[in-house]
Amino acid sequence: MKAARLGRSGWVQIRYTIDTFGFVQNPEVIESSDSIFESESLEAIKSWRFAPKFVDGKAVEAKITLQIDYTMGS
Repeated sequence: MKAARLGRSGWVQIRYTIDTFGFVQNPEVIESSDSIFESESLEAIKSWRFAPKFVDGKAVEAKITLQIDYTMGS
């Protein structure tokens, strides 16, 4: 919200694990254009849920790196 009020755009790269139930585990910021986006990005991603990865018919953990971009429309 603070970034939106200030009209800032930017990005955050986050690394995390998707567990065998599809929940996000251990999210961490790898890099960001501005620290103002980091805590909100981590909070948001903790609430996400994914389909787990399957190998040979069994759910396994998967390591993911994701970039979230924040842009302000005109």
